[in-house]
Amino acid sequence: MGYAAITNNLGEGRYRIKVDSGEARRIALLNAANQALAIVGGKLILAHEQVVLADGMEAEARDNIRVQIDQIVALSDDQAAVGLASKVLAIEQQKYAKLVAQNQVVRRQYATLKNVQADLSRQRDVWAALQTITYKDAWCADYTIAGSGEFVATIDIPGDSSLTLLVPGCREARNGDGTISTARKAAALSNRANELLRAGEAGRGRGRFGRGAVRRSDVKSPDRSCTGGLCRHADRCELQGI
Repeated sequence: MGYAAITNNLGEGRYRIKVDSGEARRIALLNAANQALAIVGGKLILAHEQVVLADGMEAEARDNIRVQIDQIVALSDDQAAVGLASKVLAIEQQKYAKLVAQNQVVRRQYATLKNVQADLSRQRDVWAALQTITYKDAWCADYTIAGSGEFVATIDIPGDSSLTLLVPGCREARNGDGTISTARKAAALSNRANELLRAGEAGRGRGRFGRGAVRRSDVKSPDRSCTGGLCRHADRCELQGI
């Protein structure tokens, strides 16, 4: 049960309808994902700059260590100089280790932002590809031939999810002031229509609807008017239940 917009009157109580399964929500979620991606993208640029800066600082620290090692090798004959250079080397190594530890925070932040960006991209692709608007043909439950409306309540047919009916009279699920009603009213209209169908009273009391395979019909061109396992002339067709 839900809403449907009648887009075309196909005649004989049959309509072309547009079923909205949440297009507004899909668009809102898609826009939210794009906005989040823009924000994360900006943060990712800054984080990448910090990572590049950290890489440069660590490369400079490694160069300093190599310089001290080269000095120790060059001064191998001067024990006093070697001892001094070794102390400087130890200081440079400690500075490098501390620098690497500090930069781990920057790198983790960058990695986290990349993961968030990937997740948001997947979400955006899902919302972008999701089909929430479908068009189909549907009968009005009581064979109303001049129905119209943007928010006509629909009926679910048990056991056949592909089949959709419009409530008797193609009534819209609106409040008394004309505003769109909650889903509760659409559900009430649909439930009442289902009760009529089950009781064989649909079609304004003439029982023109039934479900089954048409075995015999007094209706001209029954194959055209009695389709999809749903007959709208149950009082004039012999049905084999399905």
